[in-house]
Amino acid sequence: MAWWAGLGLVWTLTAAGETSVVSGGEAAWPEFGQERSAGAERVDFSRLPLERAIAMVHGAGARKIVSFEDPNCAYCKKLMRELEAVDDVTVYVFLYPILEGDSWEKSRQIWCAPDRARAWRAWMLEGKEPASASPGCDASALEHNLALGRRLGISVVPTIVLPSGRRIPGLIRAPDLMDFLSRER
Repeated sequence: MAWWAGLGLVWTLTAAGETSVVSGGEAAWPEFGQERSAGAERVDFSRLPLERAIAMVHGAGARKIVSFEDPNCAYCKKLMRELEAVDDVTVYVFLYPILEGDSWEKSRQIWCAPDRARAWRAWMLEGKEPASASPGCDASALEHNLALGRRLGISVVPTIVLPSGRRIPGLIRAPDLMDFLSRER
């Protein structure tokens, strides 16, 4: 089950694709949830510029997913821990610094690190600050990622995109992600 927040509501999305909105208890708002689920257009996975993402390989890495994440996102950090339990997947992380604070600078430092995957993992799992980026580092990929995310209508981090183009906004637990992946064609 995926969880995310917005508009003062808590949303859930199950592997079966059922979406509901819960606010302060048991009250559901299925029409709004259905609109949210059905309204999110699929993404053409094959056209995503994976060269502007950080490849995180788990196991053999045969299955592929994309995740839009902000380095200051607590749910992104929890997702990173969940992904540690998913075998045989490559996660392409698009740095998507949309939260306030130093998200942009941390993203730049991670992007400019000699080993981006190591710097991302160290920050997200261990809270280890990335090294300062050299002034000459080309971090234009971050601007491109922001434009891509806006074009795709991504307003929540994390947001996962499956190879089928289906989006999963918010935190998802490893067993539920594996269920989604098993349904991919």
